[in-house]
Amino acid sequence: ALYLHAERGGGKTHLAHMWAQKAQAVFLAPDEVALPAQAAVVDNIEEWKNEEALFHLYNHTRTEKLPLLVTSARLPSALVFTLPDLLSRLKSLPLAEIAPPDDVLLSGVLRKHFSDRQLMVGEEVIDYIVKRTPRSFSALAELAAKLDADSLAQSRTLSVPFVRNYL
Repeated sequence: ALYLHAERGGGKTHLAHMWAQKAQAVFLAPDEVALPAQAAVVDNIEEWKNEEALFHLYNHTRTEKLPLLVTSARLPSALVFTLPDLLSRLKSLPLAEIAPPDDVLLSGVLRKHFSDRQLMVGEEVIDYIVKRTPRSFSALAELAAKLDADSLAQSRTLSVPFVRNYL
C-alpha cells in the first residue's frame, strides 16, 4: 500500500489513473463497502465518511496481498477520522508526496491553460502572473478561466496592464 499526498489539483488522481491502468486496479467510490478482488485506489480519502468500510478495506487488501493506493490532499496526520485503528494504519503507510510546483512548472501549466482556451499570451504576462498568484494548479486553472472570460467581456487582450488591473 502507498499513501500519495499532494495539494488539490496537484496530479494525484492523474497518477492514480496511470497506476490503476498498469495494476488493473479499481477506483472505489467514497464509502464503498464491497471489498475488491483486485488492486484498488481510494482517491481523496478525506471524502470518505464510513471509517469502518475503510478499516475493513485496509485489512482486506493487506490480508489478500492486494495493492492499495490511497490519495489525499491531507497528510495522514491531518485526517479527521475518529477510529484510532484506522488512523494508525493510515499513518503507517509509506508516504509519497508530490512537491509544490516551481516557477517553471507553473509557467508551463499556465501556458497550457491559455492554449486550451486558444489565447495567445506573451511570456511577460506568464511571468507576471506566476510571481503574483498562489502556487497552486487549481488556482491557476481558475485564474486562466476568469481572465479569459473577462478579456472576452471587455474585448481586451491579455497584457500585463490588464492582468495587473484584474489582480
